[in-house]
Amino acid sequence: YFRAVPTTQTAREQSKNQQLVEKVGVHVLVPAGEQPTIATVSDPAPLQGQPFFDHAERGDKVLVYPNAKRAVLYRPSIDKVVEIMPFVPPQSN
Repeated sequence: YFRAVPTTQTAREQSKNQQLVEKVGVHVLVPAGEQPTIATVSDPAPLQGQPFFDHAERGDKVLVYPNAKRAVLYRPSIDKVVEIMPFVPPQSN
């Protein structure tokens, strides 16, 4: 499982998230003008079997860019992008 960062953030949290986006941006082009939804992998076991999370570890960050339809799995502990995949938002019925 992973938990999303709350939408109401303090200035410190916003700064921390911006730093994360900048770190990821060193390794891969991130969509310009779009702030991602950021989540942290807290338990990778239930996520196994989903190709995007096959190599996920606790503490990895998931950056989801819904407008650009892209998701990035980033491992801060080694400063590496682990996976990038297209993101298809769930369809509402």
